[in-house]
Amino acid sequence: MVNNSWCNNANVVTLARSCSPNLQLLALKLRPFYLPREFTLVIINTVYIPPQANMDTALCELHEALTQFQSQHWDAALIVVGDFNSTNLKRAVPNL
Repeated sequence: MVNNSWCNNANVVTLARSCSPNLQLLALKLRPFYLPREFTLVIINTVYIPPQANMDTALCELHEALTQFQSQHWDAALIVVGDFNSTNLKRAVPNL
């Protein structure tokens, strides 16, 4: 899943796996070999929001997951990538 020259597989943990009609989410916690001092780890969130999804529900689910990760790992670099279709992420993550 992760390039071994960037991060050892022993330092990769699955934080969340979610699959609902509105949102699919995979969150990985990584401890790369090199990081700036400000961060102790990286959390990569891969998101898919289908075109037919209820956007309000999808954004609510995404916001809950990201808020939980931020509160548990306040010193992590949080990365969110994926296919959001026509969703406006500013509503779920206003600090973008």
